[in-house]
Amino acid sequence: MSSVRTIAKNSIFLAGSSALSLILGFFYAVYTARYLGAEGYGTIAFALSLCAIFGVLMDLGLSQLAIRDISRDKSISDKYFFNIIAFKFILVLLTLLIIVVTMNITSPNNSDSIKVVYIIALSTSLASFNGAFGFVFQSHEKMEYTSIGTTLNGIIMLLGALLAINQRFSLIGFAFIYLLANIVSIGYSFIIFATKFFKTRARIDVGIWKALLIEAMPFGFTGLFVSMFYWLATVMLSYSKGNEVVGWYNAAYRLIMILLILPQILNTALFPVMSNFYMNSSDKFRFIQLKSFKYMMVLALPIGVGTTILADRIISMIFGPAFSNSVIALRILIWSTVIIFIGSPFSNVLAASNRQMVVAKITAFCAIEIVLLNLLVLPKFSYIGASFTTVTVVLTSTLVSIFASFRMGYAIPKEGLTLTIKVILASVLMGIFVVCLGQLNLFLIISAAAIFYFIVSYLLSVFDKDDIKIFRNILIGAES
Repeated sequence: MSSVRTIAKNSIFLAGSSALSLILGFFYAVYTARYLGAEGYGTIAFALSLCAIFGVLMDLGLSQLAIRDISRDKSISDKYFFNIIAFKFILVLLTLLIIVVTMNITSPNNSDSIKVVYIIALSTSLASFNGAFGFVFQSHEKMEYTSIGTTLNGIIMLLGALLAINQRFSLIGFAFIYLLANIVSIGYSFIIFATKFFKTRARIDVGIWKALLIEAMPFGFTGLFVSMFYWLATVMLSYSKGNEVVGWYNAAYRLIMILLILPQILNTALFPVMSNFYMNSSDKFRFIQLKSFKYMMVLALPIGVGTTILADRIISMIFGPAFSNSVIALRILIWSTVIIFIGSPFSNVLAASNRQMVVAKITAFCAIEIVLLNLLVLPKFSYIGASFTTVTVVLTSTLVSIFASFRMGYAIPKEGLTLTIKVILASVLMGIFVVCLGQLNLFLIISAAAIFYFIVSYLLSVFDKDDIKIFRNILIGAES
């Protein structure tokens, strides 16, 4: 069970840091949105979304390629690191130039928006370089260093927001918080890399750049299309409806992105292990796929049901009455999260089994789909249409990924249908329980609902002997 121990250890570190990041991100969202208002919050969201899309060009899939290859052969770690860092300098400079040209063409009269985008772009550049340290940590299955860096970033962001509010900073000042947080993060990562992982003086070999780029491009295209899927609606809303509408949409959307940390935790911990098992142990590869599907299903459905019922209270508590228009968006968008949870194990199967081109094709199709659908619905239905578009495209991506995995022989067995029925039943009963609790304190309702749901799941035999063994190994891994 050493592989389970490894996954457990990494999952515990990532889960711990991500749980803390959820808390820090929650309070950051509360203070920032309430201080800046819908329009100011929308401007920040627009800048983050635009730079997230262009930020993919700063990496082009090189980090994910490195994680896959180094997890199979640790000796190439320094070689990959130094060559990718050198390559990134060129990619970052070119991307920054593209961002400058884009903003001067599309927003020549909006100086504040341009300044915010430029500052966030510099922050994104540092995050891209920091990603090179991250792929070394991840491929060596040392996620504790990534976890500490994530937590450090969240602390700086929250403290920066509190300082900015106290000192009455402008919108530009808030943008600088992102830059400061990434300066601290990359400094921490450099120290860890230099003291824990740097062993040789690997040379920069321009001759291998072409081979690396060709191999990484499917990952890069996938990342570009995925970022378009996540962030394009925000950019399109900004240009078509203005940043106040962007603020309403992103109040709900940022909560969704926080929840998506959960499957990212599991996938980050599993990817290097699954890449190794695909080459060396098909049984273990299959076992991890089935268990990750089960746990994502168990987590996803109650989150979807509970959030749909409590959306108005969640938005009111976090963002205040000025963001009441965000309630309907949250009720729609939460189901994209449910679908992503359920589909993430299948995407991981494709990526870990060298099917990155399949993933690239799926995401390319979905990127085109989201552009076309948003062009159709945004003019008339605004951010509500964007919310429905997001759910539709997520569903398309998940169904195609499941089909592709099935064709590879990684179908979910018949017991998966029984599991799904049990989880749906437990989630519906939990939803009824939540409604019956009425207007009790929101945190009390969520806590009671979670306990109720897992009791019902246990009574319905959702968890089996293997799950109990895994939970025990997680506990042992936490203690060792």
